[in-house]
Amino acid sequence: MSSFLPLIILNGLLVLLNAGPLYWQFLQGNSGAISMGVWVMIANVNGFVNMITWYGDALNRAPVWCDVSVKLRLGFEVGRLASVMCIARFLADIVSPRATAITRRDRRQRAIFDYSVSFGVPLATMACHIIYQPNRFSIVRNVGCSPTSLMSWPTLLLRTIWPPVFAIIAVLYSTYTIYRLLRHRRNFGRVVAGAHSALTTTRFIRLAALSFSYLAIGVPLTVYSTIGNIRSSARYLEYSWRYIHSSWHKTPVVINSTPVVPDLSTWADIIVGILFFAAFGFGTEALALYSRVTSILKIRRTPGSQSSGESSLSNVAKLSIQGNSRVDGEDAWEADNALETGHARPFHVRYPQQESGAGRGVKVVVEQEVV
Repeated sequence: MSSFLPLIILNGLLVLLNAGPLYWQFLQGNSGAISMGVWVMIANVNGFVNMITWYGDALNRAPVWCDVSVKLRLGFEVGRLASVMCIARFLADIVSPRATAITRRDRRQRAIFDYSVSFGVPLATMACHIIYQPNRFSIVRNVGCSPTSLMSWPTLLLRTIWPPVFAIIAVLYSTYTIYRLLRHRRNFGRVVAGAHSALTTTRFIRLAALSFSYLAIGVPLTVYSTIGNIRSSARYLEYSWRYIHSSWHKTPVVINSTPVVPDLSTWADIIVGILFFAAFGFGTEALALYSRVTSILKIRRTPGSQSSGESSLSNVAKLSIQGNSRVDGEDAWEADNALETGHARPFHVRYPQQESGAGRGVKVVVEQEVV
């Protein structure tokens, strides 16, 4: 049972860590990265809630959540690979010799395609689960809610086939990208800039690293999960709606109280979450966002803060500037430092007289309320 505790901690931690990079991708409008980030977050939230809710038992304590959770699992299993395929397709378009300046219309069309594939196919997979769903859901000890299925042609066509299909297409796109980069490695920056895609060389490398690393790790995981799903679905059956759904009245919920050992499929959500954070969590934009959030938190934690009934700021600073000149240089630093530290003292800043005696003296006064 304790072997699942690291999974719970890592799932919760990755939800927090990937919130910043995903927010930045929304600001940049990178449709492929946004799609993948959304599915990564959903997978980690789903894993965290399931493992912490069914930590040590397999009681049917949240049936409504399980109805939602099993659909989400079917969705992000397909959605993550579909998103990586969209990223690989975008990178291949950038390095293609036919690449031209990307216009706003091109970006809009690419976003429509990426979102249609990354969310449309997974949503269709989730909706079609009812066709081959023999039970409402299964609850596995320590793992939580899991979907059930019987092997038939709808199972193969509507669930099993999609992850390998997207993985193969993404591998083909990535192979082409690697070929083009190796061929033009001396003009790498020129090739990236030739498409005018607003991608810098660093951003291109991060997207490529995410795509290639996920394919290197995700494709084996996909093959492993596909084989596991086929094995768990038992033998192939001729499809019959009545036979497939006959267990809904007898055993709508399958309970598995036998302790299980975490395997590759259990760690898959953690691995993908780490890959996403490694690709986007250390970029210049993400670091700037972290710095901005840290600065806001520092401002809110002002020294000498009072109780809720009083003002949260105990230091009242008043800055009066007489005249139309501005304060800069060492004097401006001194004024800002006085405001931040609370060690205020009156001081004067004077500038040389301007032409025709138009210049004025500037007096800067910083006062501190005595508490």
